[in-house]
Amino acid sequence: MDKNTRENIQVASAIGMLIGGFALAVIGFFTPPVGQIHESVLGIFAECLIYAGSIFGVAIYIQTKYAELENIALTLEQAQKAVAEAVVKLGRAAAVLTEQREQAAKLLAERITLHIRDLAMPDGVLQITCEPLEKFTAQGRDALHFMFSANMGEPLAALEKVASGGELSRIALAVKTVLMNRGDVGTMVFDEIDTGVGGVTAQKMAEKIAAISGVGQVLCITHLPQIAAFADNHIHIEKQSADGRTTTVLTVLDYNGRLQELVRMTAGAAASRAAFESATELLAGAREVKRSLRRKEEE
Repeated sequence: MDKNTRENIQVASAIGMLIGGFALAVIGFFTPPVGQIHESVLGIFAECLIYAGSIFGVAIYIQTKYAELENIALTLEQAQKAVAEAVVKLGRAAAVLTEQREQAAKLLAERITLHIRDLAMPDGVLQITCEPLEKFTAQGRDALHFMFSANMGEPLAALEKVASGGELSRIALAVKTVLMNRGDVGTMVFDEIDTGVGGVTAQKMAEKIAAISGVGQVLCITHLPQIAAFADNHIHIEKQSADGRTTTVLTVLDYNGRLQELVRMTAGAAASRAAFESATELLAGAREVKRSLRRKEEE
């Protein structure tokens, strides 16, 4: 065996020891499954071939990586300390957000409750509770729940479980009334929000919708004459069938058209003088309420 051969064998042996030590160090810190250990060793070999131009370069490269790995315990300790400090700061920030959220939730619920009681639920109560979560989220560490009771003596329960369709409609309107000056929503759509209501409650809903229309556009789909009477523009929607097809026709009504439609909504096919007089009174009353609302806005 010549001198060069012996030197190559010695270098190869040294590289093997370095690679073995490097792999064992990785295994010691991370204890991966056997399959991952095999993949890691192969990866080390592949990386050596990429970054080292010669057999001596391989040895130098592995020595450098091994030295970095020897300091990993300190690196991990520093990283764990940084994470712990970040968690403490995050917890403090989340606590501040929770406190502010609870204050805002209490105020919002009180204002919504006032409007609920104005919509034929004199004993209705809405509360917004903050429940702490186990993990942090981008919105903090709280889960918000809407709790509701419609009648005196009834315990608060989850809104989605106890509220009827009519109650949900009124609560939705109350929420939008409270928030009508918040945000940048230029148009609000009320799609049959009057479900399950009528009479005086419908009149109150109409007045609140009219108030909302003072700060933005409102599109309201309704079957109640009390609400339709408050419209600035009344559009009649009708489906027509012809030649095997169905189309939807929209007609903007003038004053007489509105009268006729309100009569139809009120009395059906029985277009009596009394029905026309009632429709006329509805339109006149709605105009007066809207004038009053506009005067308040100007003040």
